[in-house]
Amino acid sequence: MLGTKLKFSTAFNPQTYEQMEVDNRSLGNLLRTLIGEHLGTWDLKLSIVEFVYKSSVNMTSKSPHEILYGFRSR
Repeated sequence: MLGTKLKFSTAFNPQTYEQMEVDNRSLGNLLRTLIGEHLGTWDLKLSIVEFVYKSSVNMTSKSPHEILYGFRSR
């Protein structure tokens, strides 16, 4: 009726899965570094970790923040 087609895909995509694992490992390391011995404050640091990770420059020389919003964060 609306002209849409149902397309099936697999839930497991090796390239996507590998990149997600790399990202999760990086985020985990960054969070552990910021928290140190203060394990009870991890939830307070999540916004900082998100900002730092999204502001970091990757191999494309643009940060996720810059790609998403169109300008570099300070």
